[in-house]
Amino acid sequence: MNRLNRLFTPLLAALLCSPAAADAQSEALLQKMSQQIRSYNSYRITFTAQVKGRDAEAGQLTVARDRFALKLGGKEFYGDGYNLWAYDPKRNELVIDPLESDRQRNLVTDPSQLLDIDPGRYRHRSLPAQGGLQVVELTPLAKSPEYERITLRIDPATSLPKQITLHLVQSPAVTLVIGSFTPNVPLTADSFRFRAADHPGIEVIDFR
Repeated sequence: MNRLNRLFTPLLAALLCSPAAADAQSEALLQKMSQQIRSYNSYRITFTAQVKGRDAEAGQLTVARDRFALKLGGKEFYGDGYNLWAYDPKRNELVIDPLESDRQRNLVTDPSQLLDIDPGRYRHRSLPAQGGLQVVELTPLAKSPEYERITLRIDPATSLPKQITLHLVQSPAVTLVIGSFTPNVPLTADSFRFRAADHPGIEVIDFR
């Protein structure tokens, strides 16, 4: 089911500054980012996904609460809070899976969590600023089979990340460089469902 794992990927963390101060600082940064994201009804970001040794790929992610639509490398992924549609245009193949329970989901298997990070689910610390961006490293409290940690580079002017690095378990690290952020995008329920009828001859594999 974890087809989204391939989208995202090991950069090494920097040195930790004062532990007590860093933890308080990272907590404040993450809380502010979460509050900012949750103040919007929806949002859309454009980004490039970079993996060392490979060409960068352009992507777009649209989110409304626990629903998402992701386009990356020509592939499309849709989640309506209950099911995941994964479409591969080269094969003209659609795979439908039930989404995992809320407790089992994480930001690799559920992109709606990519910017809406709950600090209580991670050990987190601040790292030295880089290029004017505040840096936070997060390690999940519950061990994940998909990823080991996340590095956020946050713009202090907006409290939103400009870069997100996902350090995956069995793949090289993926860095998402965010190009644009658009809040409160007009959306409907159909924005988060794949329309198989628009693709003649499509092969549908339904695991629901």
